[in-house]
Amino acid sequence: GKLGDTYTHLDDTYRVISELKQAGLTSDELLRILESNDECLDTVEPLLSKVFVDKPHVKMLPTIADAAQRVAALHRPELPKAITPLANALALSLAHLFDEATELGKTTPITAWRNEWMEKNELGVFVFKARKRQLKLRAAAPIYFAYLSRMERAGLYDYDDMILNVVHGMETHADLRFNLQEQYHYIMVDEFQDTNLAQLRIVFDLTDTEELDVKPNIMAVGDDDQAIYSFQGADVNNIHRFREQYTGHRSIVLTDNYRSTPQILETSRNLITQGQG
Repeated sequence: GKLGDTYTHLDDTYRVISELKQAGLTSDELLRILESNDECLDTVEPLLSKVFVDKPHVKMLPTIADAAQRVAALHRPELPKAITPLANALALSLAHLFDEATELGKTTPITAWRNEWMEKNELGVFVFKARKRQLKLRAAAPIYFAYLSRMERAGLYDYDDMILNVVHGMETHADLRFNLQEQYHYIMVDEFQDTNLAQLRIVFDLTDTEELDVKPNIMAVGDDDQAIYSFQGADVNNIHRFREQYTGHRSIVLTDNYRSTPQILETSRNLITQGQG
């Protein structure tokens, strides 16, 4: 939009503030994440930008493996358990790329990875697409801090604060967390694929019973093919974060469908398969 002679990005700013709250992030946590992301991108972008000057070729694989190792060796900042550092995701993605391209002996996976993660800048050099989002989030960080501060001073709350304040209440006040853990011994989360990061942090906080030497009792029911609330910050990757957090979990796969006819199931299966291609 435009206010007088100045261009504004109010809609984008509103959306970013809501997304940050749905992730349960404070402004300090956001800055730590951005600094970690920049370090990660700065480490591997020069390598990959140089190698992608040429068309994808299997001879690029040693450089890709080197990039994966460098990212994996980076120091990880102290972040909330529900937040996956970019370095983790990038190192894993590069490792999968190396394995897939090596196994196939083709350049197709390299091209697909490059197009997913990178784009050409104004100089025609491949850079990470994440750079643009980093810039936007850095620009929004002081606005987010000012917004939170003004809301706190005025004693006001918006919709996302109902979850955000619970998250930071438990993580800041141990007595509150222990009292809630004592109150809720058994937890079940339905439609788990539709949880956002703030909600996931509540689940992790309620089941963080290491100090008590007690194993958590938690059950999550979800379908990673059925994430429908992405507009509320839902993240299907939370299912994978659940598996990482509770390493001793037992997975039960439901294979029988009593609701839909065979024709509907077959059509749905074909659609899902295309989406994974």
